[in-house]
Amino acid sequence: MFQIGDIVYFEDKEYKILWIYSNGGCELVESSFASAHKTILVHIDSLDKGVNN
Repeated sequence: MFQIGDIVYFEDKEYKILWIYSNGGCELVESSFASAHKTILVHIDSLDKGVNN
């Protein structure tokens, strides 16, 4: 199960979960940008926690 703040992978990039919606969508920001202004919205089933998480 994913939680806000988790580091996840989507399309071979590392992201941090900012928000999880009740419909299964989640808002991500690239984990290398702590104060990024651009986020992406994807479905939680599209995410991968990777081997280290």
